[in-house]
Amino acid sequence: MLKQRVVSGIVIALIGVTALVCGGYPLWCLNAVIVVFCAFELFKAAGIQNNKLTWIVYPLLITILLFCRKMTVIIAVLAVLTLVFMTVYVFVYPRIRFAPLSLIPLSLFYIGILGSSIYLLRTTGDGAYNVILYVTGCFGTDIFAYFVGSKFGKHHPFPVLSPKKSVEGCIGGIVCSTIIGCILTMLLSRPIGKAIWMLPLVSVFSEIGDLAASGIKRQFGIKDYSNLIPGHGGMLDRFDSSLFAGGIILICTVLL
Repeated sequence: MLKQRVVSGIVIALIGVTALVCGGYPLWCLNAVIVVFCAFELFKAAGIQNNKLTWIVYPLLITILLFCRKMTVIIAVLAVLTLVFMTVYVFVYPRIRFAPLSLIPLSLFYIGILGSSIYLLRTTGDGAYNVILYVTGCFGTDIFAYFVGSKFGKHHPFPVLSPKKSVEGCIGGIVCSTIIGCILTMLLSRPIGKAIWMLPLVSVFSEIGDLAASGIKRQFGIKDYSNLIPGHGGMLDRFDSSLFAGGIILICTVLL
């Protein structure tokens, strides 16, 4: 299982980093695939994937991606509202429960707005610098939190929401990803000051994103959103933290 997870993770990382480095059309196409699959898996989790209303969502998600560069500030503001709402959801879980059909409008914000931020972080401000923050803050956190938590995890602050997630793993993910991100920042002659305060922020929201997706899975009684990616589950299982990481980087870049 671990070998399968590592191999598929490497493949995903190669595809994702290549698209992020290239930017433009390759990144847009990959982003479109991610948001459509994530939305479908979200609807499938609630058993509404065949509801006619869900078919309105997919063209709307593509429309958001098509025009996101023309409304970057609006996307960033909506990302703030989305992150605040989903963070509250995590910390009050399970007192907030989603009705199946409520996932239809939610998907436009949770997946559409936050998903478009992945494309925008490459095309807004210093795109290369944003990519460093995104890759190390998101995927670095995921990797190190997993290994540190597996080895040293003893305190589990979300036993219902995510029983395997530990305080030790979270701290390990934040610290290790921040150190690596700062080293890469210096090697690429980018300002380290911004990285020092942004990377922990990206790391924290990456972990909140993982918890938010776990909460929806727990509510609807599923282990994974799908079996699309060997060792990882579905597209939303793999990119749940990415949505939040992209959103917080865009907010910091555009609004702060």
